[in-house]
Amino acid sequence: MAKFFNYTFLVICTVGFLAVSVDVPISWTSPNYVKLYSNDSSINPLPKPITVSEDGWIGSLVTIGAIIGPIPAPYICSKFGRKNALLVSALPLITSFYMLAFAKNVYTIYVARTLGGMSLGAGYALLPIYVGEIAEDYNRGMLSQAINVFWSTGNFIVYSTGPFMSYKAFNLMIAMLPTIFFFLFLLLAPESPYYLVAENKMEKAAKSLMLLRSKDKDAVQEELVFIKDQLNDHKENGGLADLFADNIVRRAFIICLLLVFSQEMCGFSALFFYMQLIFQASGSQLSDDISSLIISVIILTSSFISPFTVDRFGRRTLIVVSCFGMCFSLAALGIFFYLLEYTSVSTEPLYWLPITSLVCFIFFFNFGMSVPWTVTAEMLPGHVKETATTIITSTSWIVAFLLTLFFNDITSIMGMGQTFWCFGLYCFVAGIMVFLFVPETKGKSFSEIQDILRYGGMFHFRSKKYVSEKSKGVEKY
Repeated sequence: MAKFFNYTFLVICTVGFLAVSVDVPISWTSPNYVKLYSNDSSINPLPKPITVSEDGWIGSLVTIGAIIGPIPAPYICSKFGRKNALLVSALPLITSFYMLAFAKNVYTIYVARTLGGMSLGAGYALLPIYVGEIAEDYNRGMLSQAINVFWSTGNFIVYSTGPFMSYKAFNLMIAMLPTIFFFLFLLLAPESPYYLVAENKMEKAAKSLMLLRSKDKDAVQEELVFIKDQLNDHKENGGLADLFADNIVRRAFIICLLLVFSQEMCGFSALFFYMQLIFQASGSQLSDDISSLIISVIILTSSFISPFTVDRFGRRTLIVVSCFGMCFSLAALGIFFYLLEYTSVSTEPLYWLPITSLVCFIFFFNFGMSVPWTVTAEMLPGHVKETATTIITSTSWIVAFLLTLFFNDITSIMGMGQTFWCFGLYCFVAGIMVFLFVPETKGKSFSEIQDILRYGGMFHFRSKKYVSEKSKGVEKY
């Protein structure tokens, strides 16, 4: 226990303030849409209620910012260091929350949401890199998944406090989170030892490791040599062409891209952005505020599962179970809205089904769909990690932008039930694809993962046996 609660743990907790903050823009709309649609001037800070079109832009502009945010991240990360990159990524978010608190017109909200999205995209790209580089081998999986706990905490804060606070007070409160992060991280956090070794600042790298591991200089020499050897394999940072020049890197990139793409195609962003409006549309006997409060508790409690199971059951197992669980949850939610919209069957006895379906969806999402970011950090070689993470993050937010912008239009054309069924169908297909094509990275070194990608063939559910035989000179497939 003492080994775990060292200075690294303190730094992770400090980073947690940013992780909590960057996820707030995703769920921010759920309690605030209700206020912005209100005709009551004591509730709505704007001079008039927003329109459906303005609703779409308020929701989707954060994803445009999230597409832009990761683009400068690799340059800042490699030129000025991981620590400075994270500090810079917090500034748009701080500005965004204060702008939202004092907004008097919808255009101010537009700008603020875009700025918040920039920090969101940059945070998703940078946080796994920094946490992965300061963690040790024995706790890297757990600490990487701890980011998901912090992300979920941000959503918990929104759903548990947003419906019960005024618009201005709520935004001022959440503005404190990235502000606290900025000053604590500036004062307490060391630079990543990987970055310092890459810059040939060996003395500073040793001091960083001494602080993180709570050890003396002699005790960190072995790890310092290990980091140097890893970086010597690829001394230059790779660009876009390097992602496709090598078959192993190309395969790893495509797998990671599809995993993170699946996070959005399961409908996560659309459901989170419109959570409270979905409750209203369902006509549930539970109030919207109480439903949101229940959801917030499930978001937080279920996020604690993956840090303690990811190294026990494996990355691929968690993702597959997550996909099929979300599939059945969305199918049930679709059935409710199909009965409500297209049949004369009374849905009053099923008032519990929407909240139960969403609870199950969130539980299964947190169970395994946060794991793709851990797989990305483990599978991609260091020389292309920054470039690949930027592309993967931006691509995922492009999908999120399209889904949130056109969610109202899609539900108007197809119906809400059929829309949820489409999300569920994708989850089912994604679960099969992950089982067939994604290798298990639990307990494997980077070189072992590369061997699986090199020798394992297309179907990774049999790669362990194949790699073992290949290493003995036997090739059966």
